[in-house]
Amino acid sequence: MHRTLKPAVAAAAVVLAAISACVNPTERSNQLSIEFPDLPDLFLKDSLQLDARLVDDAGSEIDNGLIDYTSSDPTVVSVDAFGMLLAVGAGTATITADARLYENTDPTAQAVTVRGLLEIDSVRPLQVRFGDVITLYGVGLDPDSLFLVGIGDASAPDLGDFALYVPADPAFPNRLGELTVWVPPPANPISTISVLGFNGVRVHDEDLRVFQFDLYEANDTTARDLGTLPTGFLNPALAFETRRRDELIPLGSDWYQFRNTTVQSRTLVVFATGLNPSDFSVFMSSGLGWSTAQGEFNVSAGSWSVGPGAYFCDALSMTLSGEPFQPLEERFPAAVIALDNLAPGTYNFLTVFQSPGEPQPYEVAIFNQYLSIDGTAKDPAEENDFCSAAKDINAGLGVQLTIDNPHDIDWFKFTVPAGGQSVDIRVASPDTLVDVDLYLVADQRPADLPVVDFSTEFGTNTDRICARDLNGNCTGPLPLLPGDYFLVAFDFAGETGSYTLSAAFTAPPPGIVRAPPVQALDADLRASVIQKRAAKGGAEARSILRSAGQR
Repeated sequence: MHRTLKPAVAAAAVVLAAISACVNPTERSNQLSIEFPDLPDLFLKDSLQLDARLVDDAGSEIDNGLIDYTSSDPTVVSVDAFGMLLAVGAGTATITADARLYENTDPTAQAVTVRGLLEIDSVRPLQVRFGDVITLYGVGLDPDSLFLVGIGDASAPDLGDFALYVPADPAFPNRLGELTVWVPPPANPISTISVLGFNGVRVHDEDLRVFQFDLYEANDTTARDLGTLPTGFLNPALAFETRRRDELIPLGSDWYQFRNTTVQSRTLVVFATGLNPSDFSVFMSSGLGWSTAQGEFNVSAGSWSVGPGAYFCDALSMTLSGEPFQPLEERFPAAVIALDNLAPGTYNFLTVFQSPGEPQPYEVAIFNQYLSIDGTAKDPAEENDFCSAAKDINAGLGVQLTIDNPHDIDWFKFTVPAGGQSVDIRVASPDTLVDVDLYLVADQRPADLPVVDFSTEFGTNTDRICARDLNGNCTGPLPLLPGDYFLVAFDFAGETGSYTLSAAFTAPPPGIVRAPPVQALDADLRASVIQKRAAKGGAEARSILRSAGQR
């Protein structure tokens, strides 16, 4: 017998269906949509809880609107049943959100990018000179994880010393960040930027245009004013360019000026990687000019200069036997000129070089203090690196002095009274490598600065100005005619260390007239040790330059 539903039961079934329809709108409804927010870029091993929502046409969320997620590439991002996304590989994938119970609700997709361990997003600016800086934006650019930044055929100088890195989030320094580096010669006119590090190598797809001269050109015969330099100066990527087309001078040169508005100590360091010490030289002057008519630089009247092969006093060079003379001194792959308590004024430094076949890099730092390559404190006679700062030794100077840097030269002065005087001047060093040379110079300004005697004995840490026989042996104090004198002391090979200077003054024996010097400069003999000492001096000078650190 067939039973039929009672009216009450049938009515209840209709009500339940209606309630179900209200709670769960029809699967064929087209009034629902999925809101799926944009996904941020991720980094490897990042996780992210997805939060797409099923909403009605009024924007209200459907309480039980379950969402399923799928990844177009599980090797880039994976996603589990609960919507937890995990970044597993570099690349881009599409995440699709689909309503589980509603067939006619359109799925929604969002692209997600997983950033790799090393990427260059952009480089700015894209037009520079040597000695300028560029900033790389990207991932993994912390210098601690990089070996080098390539700029065409050149490498950015010393990432650990001269690069500046700013992470977007300091808590994650090897994610997004900005790396600023110098552009050194010989970077190509059209250069590709590349980075090499622990996480691989990346090459940027934009080219960098590099003009083939540095930031301060043209400064061959016109000084480039650096200003007052309140925090010092650093540029490790300047260029020794090929000779200019006008060829005003037979050698290349870069001329700079800076100013002291108050008494200020300064240390100038110039380093040229890859050049032989004989390829370039540097000197500093209180007054420098260029003569177009003569085609040469000149030290201005009343000015001094200091630097290998360019020691001038009141614009005069020393003379020997009537000819211009510069004391014998080895050049180094770096110049370090430290001057203490410089008076207010304008100061110049000039780099002079044999023009190479292509631009070569050199580095410049100016510190607002007196520095030495081995950390030695300045001696009590400093500042006396030029004639106008010479220290008086009439009463003797038996104190400990120092040769702080390869080109540290010490000037002293004394006066011989009417009737003449005999002098016995000695230097001695406890350092066996130190070999101080002495030059005795008559101060006959403004006419002349003749060298009247010198002691340049090789292979000993003592030297002496004295009367000598024809064999060069000391026979007693050296008689001098009345007048003013300079004594110049330095180590010819630039060895750093301490020395003691003493001077004894006595009346000369009657009828004794000073004989001309008979010593030789020992240039050939000294050459055998120059190479060894030059390498040492260059490495130590480089350590000063590196102490400039971050810009």
